[in-house]
Amino acid sequence: MPTMPAMPTKHTRTRIIIAAPPSEVWAALRDFAGYSRWNPALRLRPWGDGALREGQRAWLSLTLHRLPLRVPIVIESADGQRLSWVGGPPGFFRGRHYFELRAVSEGTELIHGEDFTGILLPLMWPMMAGELDRLYRQINEALAAHVAG
Repeated sequence: MPTMPAMPTKHTRTRIIIAAPPSEVWAALRDFAGYSRWNPALRLRPWGDGALREGQRAWLSLTLHRLPLRVPIVIESADGQRLSWVGGPPGFFRGRHYFELRAVSEGTELIHGEDFTGILLPLMWPMMAGELDRLYRQINEALAAHVAG
């Protein structure tokens, strides 16, 4: 029996040290309504009661290459150390976005990235890779400034 070819995957990952404890960084990340005060790219709007918990659905809005996008997402993890969500049509183009927090002597190490998969990825990745890295670094710096602010 023939085997199915592996689904294409790509990753983007950034890192920054934020001069604040993880609890303060977490408070900013979990405040979806406050993203408009500091986040240059992402807007999150929960469905329903707005609670940040696993399984909660939300709308993610962003602009990529001047194209406004609105994607339904599902929160996968919101445990004080990792905030992640998944969105996009499975099998075609799906992203798993994450923020991971680790206490370090200087404050908080933030690992921010996304894992992508899907059959459309080879077509879209060349247009996205550089833009995503730039965008995620902007988000990291804005979060650091907001928390320090």
